[in-house]
Parts: sequence; C-alpha cells; structure tokens
Amino acid sequence: MERIVLNPVKISYNIDKMEVFKGFKTDSKTFDLIVEIIENTGEIIRPRAILKWCNVEKVEQGCITLMGQAFTSKLLFDKLCHLEKVFLSIVTAGDELDVLIGKYPASIVDIIKYAILIETRNEIKKYISDNFGYNDIAELCPGSLPDWPVENNYFLFEMINNACEIGVILKNDYFMKPLNTVSSILYNGDKDYVNCSLCKKKCIKRRCKFNKNEYKRIFD
Repeated sequence: MERIVLNPVKISYNIDKMEVFKGFKTDSKTFDLIVEIIENTGEIIRPRAILKWCNVEKVEQGCITLMGQAFTSKLLFDKLCHLEKVFLSIVTAGDELDVLIGKYPASIVDIIKYAILIETRNEIKKYISDNFGYNDIAELCPGSLPDWPVENNYFLFEMINNACEIGVILKNDYFMKPLNTVSSILYNGDKDYVNCSLCKKKCIKRRCKFNKNEYKRIFD
C-alpha cells in the first residue's frame, strides 16, 4: 500500500489565519508574545506527517480488518463498513519550538504548537482531497472514545511503520512523543462527525453536544 511522508508539511503560519487564534483577545500580553514568537520562528518550525493508504479488507459485525489487523470496535465498524480504502496517519507539530521554553512560558509555546498541529491536520486533509479525490474527510483517533482505546496506537504504528522518520515515537503507555502529535484513521464522506458527539464527558471546550440517539444507535 502507498506510504507517503510529508516532511515538512507547508502550513499558513500567520496568526490572522490560524484557526486556534480566531476570537483571541488581541489586547493581552499573551497575544503579544504569541505574535512575537510566530513572527520570528517561521524558519524553524517543521510540522510533518506520514500517510498510509490501505484497504478495508474484511468487515464483520463490530469488527474491521485493515492490513491483516482486526480492530474490534463498534465505532470503526459503523464508520468504515461501507468503505474500500482509508488512510492511516501520524501528524506532528514537531518539537522545534521547545528551544524557546525558558525564554517564553511553556504554556504559550504549547498553545502555538497546538495551533500548528491543527493547521497541519487541516492541510493533510486538503492534501488527501486534492490528490485522491476524498471529500468530507473525518478522522478516528485511538483513545478518543472508550470503544477504541489508546492501546490501538501500537497497531497503527506497526502498520504505518518507521514513525521515527518524522521524529515520532510511541511510549510504553501508548501515548506519543513529541506532544502535539496525533494518530488517526482518515476516511471519506463523514464531514460532520466529531468524537465529541459520542462522548459523555463534560469538557469545557466541546466541539459539539453529546448526541444520545447516535450513541445508542452505534453502541447499544
């Protein structure tokens, strides 16, 4: 299956265009520091990604097989059972900005790295759409819901192979290093899906409300 390494991923590194900073208060010291960092680090940031295009090989009730690996998950079954191909992905903001910690507060550096990650994820979806004709791309991330726990990162890393090529490692707890790295299955035709719709946790920054009916349809 086709494996694609994008190193670096070119993104819009401009505070006026970055999704995370829309609606940010511009009359604060924090905002001034963010602007200062962004204006002076465009040459050092290096977001990157690996994509692996693979077949949906087998579909059974509550189970999906990709590249010989069976995943038992009602969520994956519901979202992928009608598809022939999906993309496995690892996307990272990188750790190049970590050299600024000490000169600037770590929390501000982390906000910028998170913003870079969001822009990179959006750019990867655009890349897939432009080059493979996918539309309305959604993603499923290990650990985002109990039905598909973070331990599945182990299998995604095995299937994608050589994540260290973009500077990413999988730790013993199945979380990734550096921070602001995400792994996922990207798939076609489900633009409006977000994990928050199936999550009961009362997070402060939910992207959408919990959808009780959809939860019951998939998991009950």
